[in-house]
Amino acid sequence: MSDLVVEEASDIQLGDLTDVAERLVARRALLKMNMIMKKMTMMLMKDMISKDYKTRLIRY
Repeated sequence: MSDLVVEEASDIQLGDLTDVAERLVARRALLKMNMIMKKMTMMLMKDMISKDYKTRLIRY
């Protein structure tokens, strides 16, 4: 009887740990994606600004 309880408790803890690990991995992946998106947006903005600047130079 007591062995069964111990096994169930350890199963629950392992399940929780895997849950936490999966959440951490997912969060890290999301943060990485967020950083990549921010970098790409910054690069796009710089590209657009430089193009805009070039067209202004051509206009005037």
